[in-house]
Amino acid sequence: MGEIQLKDLTPKSQKSRFGSAVVGEASRLDKMYRGKAPLEVLEGSARANVAHRAYVERLRKEADVDPLTGALNRRAMQREIREAMAEVDRKGGHIQIIFMDLRGFKQFNDTYGHKVGDDALRALVNGVRGHIRPYDTIGRWGGEEFILLLKSGEAELADRLSDRLHSTMRNLKAPYNQIKADMGSADYHESDSQTPADQLIHQADQAMYFAKKHNLHGVKHWDPSVASIVVPKKP
Repeated sequence: MGEIQLKDLTPKSQKSRFGSAVVGEASRLDKMYRGKAPLEVLEGSARANVAHRAYVERLRKEADVDPLTGALNRRAMQREIREAMAEVDRKGGHIQIIFMDLRGFKQFNDTYGHKVGDDALRALVNGVRGHIRPYDTIGRWGGEEFILLLKSGEAELADRLSDRLHSTMRNLKAPYNQIKADMGSADYHESDSQTPADQLIHQADQAMYFAKKHNLHGVKHWDPSVASIVVPKKP
């Protein structure tokens, strides 16, 4: 399967911050070692290189994370899904993604204010992390939309996980427990090697809208019966 091209959605401000930080660090090191003896420069440079690599790696990790919830951001989630699909192509097995949308979240924000809304999103992500395995991933797709990437050979995993998530949301402290979620899932198998990542995500999105339209509890799995669902254009 060829390399899947996905649009880099990293905000320009984030890219600029990353670039400026690296340039600033290089300038600081230049001033530190200017005029030093060669051996002293080499020894100091070796230590500085280790510190610099750690510093750059920390910036890269920060660039992958949604600052509000601590989940992966959209760009990083795209990469994770693409890499997981490539691993299935090489080794077999399958993965599942769950597209989750928080129903009525705008009204919740209007009622309780954005600070409470932000706290609710953080509580949700923390709750999800309590139910997924270390090698599964949650990412914030945008606003009140999230994607879960499940690396598993268990066909029923998405169903079991959705039941736990609904239970977790009901048991959050008030008023967070008023939030409900619609979920749709899509699977990727070795035999799906011609399916691009954006199509897999779209299938999970379609299934989620089917669940929303029919007020389903649990998770709706994508199948050809939901292929006609039109997903509204999003900002």
